[in-house]
Parts: sequence; structure tokens; C-alpha cells
Amino acid sequence: MNEDHFKDIQSAHSRLLVAVTRPAWALGLAGSVAAGTLAYLMDKKLFHNIHPALPRFLGLKQAFFALQDCGTAQEAQITLRAAAAAPPFMSGVKLQGGWAFDGGYTDNAPIPAQTVSEKAATLVLLTRHYPDQAALFQAHGRTYWQPSRKVPVSTWDCRPGTTVEDAFALGQDDARRVMAAGQIQLSI
Repeated sequence: MNEDHFKDIQSAHSRLLVAVTRPAWALGLAGSVAAGTLAYLMDKKLFHNIHPALPRFLGLKQAFFALQDCGTAQEAQITLRAAAAAPPFMSGVKLQGGWAFDGGYTDNAPIPAQTVSEKAATLVLLTRHYPDQAALFQAHGRTYWQPSRKVPVSTWDCRPGTTVEDAFALGQDDARRVMAAGQIQLSI
């Protein structure tokens, strides 16, 4: 994010929202990271929920910040750094008076509060494969589109031969298949 990118974002017609997790008041930053990690792993292995309830039950909160609301490119950089902060590998970030870290600790597919009509018009692109669901499926009043199989690279995967290009190719192949089948039409 530099000054030119920030100017482009500020003039964009769409608002770019960035999701972060706010720590639970009772647990503090370190306790919230531990609880969030445990909740994430439990949900991933046991429950397979797209929008897990356990992190919120433990007091973690989700917050959204619009990059267009940042006054400077530096403020936008801090917001993006907070959204990318995955403790313990990357420290939480002080953002607008409180600690913030990766929004994925609270929700696998962070979505701000929506009205019923907004939900109906929302397409959520998932990065995790849920084997018990179709490529396109309805849940929570929204349409979800998931990869056709497990994405061949993970967040912290640094093994030789693992490339982001493989994940990108999977997305392109899935898009071609869904578009060719007429399951989604683009309108401009």
C-alpha cells in the first residue's frame, strides 16, 4: 500500500472492508490469541463451521474497518498489518485505541452485519473446502462458493514445490467450470 494505491482505493466506488479480531476483555491479547487458536483448531477439526460461534462465546470480537476511512496511506498500512497479524508469528497491532489481529481468529469468512436483502445478494468466496457441501451452496441466507478440493497451499506452507500459482490455477479451473455450467452469470 503506497500513496498511489491509497488514492485509488479512496476513489473506488466499492468500500474495501478489512476484518480484524479484537481480544476478549477478560483474556487480554495473549489469552485471546491462545483461546482463538484453540477455538479455530477445534472448529476446523470437529465442527467444520463456516462461521464458528466458539470464538465469540470466548469473548473475541470481530471488527471491520474501511480503508477509505483512513486519513493517510500509513493509516491504511497499519489497518492491513493488523488484519494480517497472525500471532504468535506476527504481533497484534494497536489500531484505533485497541489491539487487533487477524480476523480469521473470529470467523473463517468474516462478513459484516447484513440485512436480509443484502445477504440474498451476497456471494461469499471461500478459501477452505467443505467436503459435505457442493461447489455452490446456500447457507445463512447467502450464496457460498468454495474450492472444488482442498487448496494446495496453506497460510504457512513453505515446502518446496508448494506455490501460490497452484492455488490460483485451482480457482481459475473452478471458475471456468461453474461459469460454463451457467451456475453464475456476471453482470456489469
